[in-house]
Amino acid sequence: GPLLNMVNGLLPSAFDWLTGDCEPPPTPPPPPAPVEWCRAPLVQLAESELTARLVNTLFEALGLGDVSVHGAVSVPLDGAWLGPVTIEVSEPRLENLDQLSELKLLAADCAEPTTLRSTVGLGSAEKPLRISFVARVQLGCFSNGDRFGGKGCEWHEYNVTLSLAAVRLQLDLDVELLQPFPRPEAANASLACAALPLSAARLLPSTRLEIADWSDALLELEVHARGQPLPATVPTGWVYWLVSTLLPDGLDLGNDLVNRTLVKAHQACAGTLPPREAEAPEDHTFVKVCILLGIYGTAVLISGSIIGYHCACRPGERAAANDDVSTGLSLAREQPLWQSLLMSAVCVAIMAMFVYSQCNGALGNLFIHVSVAGDPLPVINGFNITVADTVLEIWSSGSPPLAILVGGMSGTWPYVKMTLTLFALWAP
Repeated sequence: GPLLNMVNGLLPSAFDWLTGDCEPPPTPPPPPAPVEWCRAPLVQLAESELTARLVNTLFEALGLGDVSVHGAVSVPLDGAWLGPVTIEVSEPRLENLDQLSELKLLAADCAEPTTLRSTVGLGSAEKPLRISFVARVQLGCFSNGDRFGGKGCEWHEYNVTLSLAAVRLQLDLDVELLQPFPRPEAANASLACAALPLSAARLLPSTRLEIADWSDALLELEVHARGQPLPATVPTGWVYWLVSTLLPDGLDLGNDLVNRTLVKAHQACAGTLPPREAEAPEDHTFVKVCILLGIYGTAVLISGSIIGYHCACRPGERAAANDDVSTGLSLAREQPLWQSLLMSAVCVAIMAMFVYSQCNGALGNLFIHVSVAGDPLPVINGFNITVADTVLEIWSSGSPPLAILVGGMSGTWPYVKMTLTLFALWAP
């Protein structure tokens, strides 16, 4: 749902931009804050201009201006017709953390601060804040090493860097804390368990990204694919436009992902998280073969019955009635030979095209070619449409009469019609 809303909100603006001036569309004004923020002493200290300087000095003294973490986080996803999708993020790095220009922390309720507003001014024109990591993507690979579609598995690696300067992030967060805080057991003494006091977290709609001075602002995304000579760069105007356009629905998507992650983290801490194994999609080849045999068998049965009845019974009935037509020529013999042969060839060609349409993917295909920063991903087989697939999908959706009707009219009837047309052309 949120993904579709994001795309629907992005397409009209993108179309207007591509067909108009080469400037991103203006961003609508941010919504007003939904809550009244309290002014406790700690909050007043956090609001002062000295806070950012103190934090910058502390980061610099502790050598935390540049921070890097060695390790990787792998996120497996179910890609439906794509097969399993695995995204791995590793080597996160933060540069110039000691260049904060603003730092504020407000609470909606001084007694129980569950709704927080954090305003952070990121980076400077001389030393922008850089967030970088290595992203690896694997499409359609199952646990046994086979790839969806029969090809081998392959990792696609990208170095992603986001540079920010003179940008202010206003983050409104509603959090719920666990009571009491979880404590790791002896058998599972993990710092990650002790660091999970959150029960739920939700970004409020008033969260936004602000740029006061465009002359000094920098919001640039750079993606460098492994093996490619040059990176792909998204400039400041585009990134800000994309963030502003996608942020409202992106917050819903982010909230859903965060809460799903918290649930799984709590299950992992308690040792109740079930192991996940990617399974290959169910194979319906046998069912599709049975559907095709039913279509062709029914066509042969109907055509054979009519032709057999005509050959076995009709001549005797006509002879008994002294019908002169029984001794006449066929329609094909009464016409020039080339016309009869042409009509017969057309009927045979039509039946051949119907047979070809029953082959896998001959009726309709969708192949998606995606390239990220010059690195082509494996071709994505969107879908293949055949009569057997259509009948199976309609039957599975709970409409057997409609499935039988589609199979009969789209599968059986064309062969019956062409076969009887040929027979009527050549039969006496």
